Amino acid sequence: MLGRLVDRGFLKASENGFMFRREEEGLTHRVQELERFYATHLIPISNLIHSKASARIQEFADAFTFKRKK
Repeated sequence: MLGRLVDRGFLKASENGFMFRREEEGLTHRVQELERFYATHLIPISNLIHSKASARIQEFADAFTFKRKK
């Protein structure tokens, strides 16, 4: 899962593990929006994550796929 977050530009690998990629344009804003959404929808998100884990986790991750503008 961490590899997918690296591939999507949310994290970068470092000597000590993984770090949030703050330099990505707009990423900080998207993560803040996700944080607010998670705080107000904790139970539905938890239910989504914990039901049929692998497919549901992928579905959740896909909901936050951001495409770069050309």
